[in-house]
Amino acid sequence: RVAAPEASAGPAQLTISGAGTETTTEVTIPALAPQISLVVSDPVFQGMVQMAIRTDYQQAAIEKVEYLLNGLPIATVDAANGPAFTYALNVDDAAFQQSIQPGSYELVAAVQDAQGQVSRSVPQTVEVIAAPPPPEPNWMPWLLGAGVLLLIAVPTAIMIKRPTARRKFRPTAHDDTPTKKPTTNAQDDDEMTMHVRLPDHDETAMVDFDEERTAPVDFDALHSQTHWKIIVVAGDSAAPLELKSSQRTYDIGRASRERTPHLALTNKRVSRDHARIELLAVGPVLIAGTSTHGTFFGVEKMALAPGDRRALQNNDIFWLSAEVQFQVKCEIDS
Repeated sequence: RVAAPEASAGPAQLTISGAGTETTTEVTIPALAPQISLVVSDPVFQGMVQMAIRTDYQQAAIEKVEYLLNGLPIATVDAANGPAFTYALNVDDAAFQQSIQPGSYELVAAVQDAQGQVSRSVPQTVEVIAAPPPPEPNWMPWLLGAGVLLLIAVPTAIMIKRPTARRKFRPTAHDDTPTKKPTTNAQDDDEMTMHVRLPDHDETAMVDFDEERTAPVDFDALHSQTHWKIIVVAGDSAAPLELKSSQRTYDIGRASRERTPHLALTNKRVSRDHARIELLAVGPVLIAGTSTHGTFFGVEKMALAPGDRRALQNNDIFWLSAEVQFQVKCEIDS
């Protein structure tokens, strides 16, 4: 019979009993690494996944567990979460999806005990699934509200004394209020001029209202002559993106084998679905995505939270991450 009263590493008394005799001797017990097994709630990594360890043998208390996918650390759990060292992984998290591409991986738990002894579990094969795309926002209430405002505002703007008008352009100071021309006779006294401010343009649209001229103001034509472009200024070499009235939504992000955004970039700090541009009747709107590298507006780089919307005007600056800079350009046909 062999008895070792202490299981910890170091000197110990070894007692050997047999045939009516008993002998005791000094021995040294070596430091032994812990033996563990990896436990996973589901080998298909999608949504929330729980992982933990089961301790099969330990000589000293386990102090730390590190979970690795193909050798890449994804989580470190300390003794406060022992003895199972449970960790809940959100596979759909944007940061995880950016660092771990969909596919098959080997998941391993690496442990370290109070004696500095380390060991690893037997690898388990898991399948990482791509996160589902976020639901499209419902803009219908907003569009209905905007339509009501337009129905109220446009008739009010064009109700200026005469029902007919001719349109001409001439250089003027930027004055957004209707002004009456100086009068020299009765005919001039019946004329009224409306100034329409155009985005960052040196000319003001002057609409002269004269009962002898019958050509109506063509506001649709004026809108169709406005062209918006998104230009990459720094951080990438992508071509400019021209926003067309026939399309409403444009994706901006890093190109991949699965999809190519409307404005495809190559910079590694840009996410695959980093931001979107929506072309509305009043102009383009920037919508920030969920990238961990952030979306910023203006030369001062004001951070936008995921889902934030920012109306864009001519010469506005915005950023995808701190590296790729864009400028908004508005051109108006003469």
